[in-house]
Amino acid sequence: MKNESNRNKRGMSRREIVALVSSVLIVVVAVVYWGVQIDGVMEMLEMAYG
Repeated sequence: MKNESNRNKRGMSRREIVALVSSVLIVVVAVVYWGVQIDGVMEMLEMAYG
């Protein structure tokens, strides 16, 4: 119990930091992938309609 209160005062634990970093990384990769897909669709539509 005492260790938990000390950890909360210091900040996040190593496990929480790893979870946060990996979550942010997954979201960033998803947004970049989505942007690339949108760009590809726009390019195909330009070729289709001239």
